[in-house]
Amino acid sequence: MHVDGRVINPAKLALISLVDEVIGNDEREIASGCRAFLVMVCPPTSPKMQVEAMRMAFYAGAIHLHDTIMANLSPGPDAEPGDEALLGRLGKEMMDFAARMQRELGGG
Repeated sequence: MHVDGRVINPAKLALISLVDEVIGNDEREIASGCRAFLVMVCPPTSPKMQVEAMRMAFYAGAIHLHDTIMANLSPGPDAEPGDEALLGRLGKEMMDFAARMQRELGGG
């Protein structure tokens, strides 16, 4: 099948359909990120149970990140130097992980 001029593997299309079934039509930020994540990392032949488990893991990570940020930000409306340092450390950790995954998966 062709999508936007690209040939899409039928198994991948089935995965996309399954992901849409699991996520529904939720277009909020985290749900959209989860949809992209699932399509990127789940094997095309993943059963629904695996996709649902990966969705739970994704949301658990998002909840932990949110709680970490909220627990460590300075109170009040203005950013403090420690806030910027925290966000910098979190960003670096995520970028380091992404780079490692690209190396391990052969993407760069």
